[in-house]
Order: sequence, then C-alpha cells, then structure tokens
Amino acid sequence: MLSFNYCPICAGKLKTANQELQICTQCGQHWYHNPRPATCVILHNQENQILFTVRAQKPNKGLLDLPGGFISLDETVEQAAVRELKEELNLELTPQDLTYFASSTDLYLYQTLNLPILNLGYFVRLSSPLDQFVLQKSEISQVIYQPVDQIDYSQLASPGIISLVKQYLRLVTG
Repeated sequence: MLSFNYCPICAGKLKTANQELQICTQCGQHWYHNPRPATCVILHNQENQILFTVRAQKPNKGLLDLPGGFISLDETVEQAAVRELKEELNLELTPQDLTYFASSTDLYLYQTLNLPILNLGYFVRLSSPLDQFVLQKSEISQVIYQPVDQIDYSQLASPGIISLVKQYLRLVTG
C-alpha cells in the first residue's frame, strides 16, 4: 500500500483508514490512493505474432513489455495510446485504429514507491508488416515479435502485462 505520514495541505499527521484511504488528523482532508491509468497496446501482425518492446530502463529492465504508458492530464486513453506509440515506436495511428479489449491491475516501482496502476488494453491488427521503427532509446532497447503460441510469459515485465496478453489471446483464439 502507498502511504504517507503527513498531510500535504497542513502537515498534520495522517491516519490510515484502509488500504486506499488516509485521513488527516488535523484538517480532516481525505487522501485516496487510486491507481494511475496507463495504456498498453498489442500490435498483432498477419503472421500471428505480437510485438513486444524490450525495456531499456528500470523497473524490469531487459524484460518484455507492451508499447504504451501513462495518461497525461487532459488526454483521453486513446489519445495517450496514440501518443505513446508515436513516442516509443514512431508509429502513426489514430484513436479509431485502436480497439479496447480488457484491463488489468499492476504495481509500478517509481523510485521507492510501488504505485498502483490500472492498465487499459487496446489492440491493433496490422494489415501490413511493420519492421522499421524509430525507437525511443531511453525507454526501449529493441522490439521483437513473438508467435502467439510461443510467448514466454516468464520474460514479460509484470503480472498486469501477462494478464492483458492472456486476456487478448483468449479473445482472439476463443
């Protein structure tokens, strides 16, 4: 659980009410610890393969991930997914190219905090091969395609990513 000791408004002591809520003992302000929304996009090609990115930084450096990231202020989930695909892979898509399929929960280690994440999963069925990417090297060291029947789940970056991939494959394979 994410928790703090003091109120950001008045510096009063915070009391933990439950896993998601802390209450200031001085001013009464309620502090909810809600998940941070993030996008994850499955790019599924005609050869029945899924594109994975290889993380270039912590957490989980070197493990496989899905393209995507956190949603910015004043941005819809779809806009965030399109922006992240452009930033990470230099891939030009529109929100209409995306199909929502599922969500998953996760934890993301940011510095010393384990932040709760809500992953919102989208997929794109690629009609033509994609093999030329301009990678955001600060976040992605490489991309790889894995056949859907040969995915090594032990190499995926987090339980939330594993959950999304499995939910997607149940959707498309029945």
